[in-house]
Amino acid sequence: PLYEARGAGGALSLLPVPFAGERVLLRRDAMGLELRGELRDARGRARAWAASGSLVLTDVRLVFVAGKASPEGLRAFDFPLQYVRGERFNQPIFGANNLAGECFRVESGGRGRPLAFKFKFNCGGAGTFLPLFWGLMAYLRERGVEVGDHQVPRSGISVLVHARLGLIVRVLEVGEGLAERGLLLCLGEF
Repeated sequence: PLYEARGAGGALSLLPVPFAGERVLLRRDAMGLELRGELRDARGRARAWAASGSLVLTDVRLVFVAGKASPEGLRAFDFPLQYVRGERFNQPIFGANNLAGECFRVESGGRGRPLAFKFKFNCGGAGTFLPLFWGLMAYLRERGVEVGDHQVPRSGISVLVHARLGLIVRVLEVGEGLAERGLLLCLGEF
């Protein structure tokens, strides 16, 4: 589910409803998504999904929120970080920089054929997003939280993400609004 949030200047935007204890780390607007795999349209035919919108990074998942719903009604798509694999950053000569990889479906339990994704940074922002993303993925993998390991992270594990290169990190916490937190950020407990 999504909820409306008022941003800077009073503009309304959609954000994913967070899970209990989940923290939103960063949101990137003007993003593109290409999603391929076992997707079906309303008639059951295989198809790919391409959309423009916002990408939200939390300490649990990536959420792409499209600017408008697809004809089938698809408006947002979750990518649980424990089911993401093969991620790579591409800088093509022509076109936008992008983060590509694969993500298994939650209902498959991390088995079967994954969906292939490509997040396009149409208006920049990769320099802020990538250090947080890589750091979080490395942390999850060090803790053994990835495909095939069906354990839920234990409570009491604190996550520290260090934004490199002197970047300011913005964190959206439910009820607190948008706040600058500096270079070293404690995201809380899982």
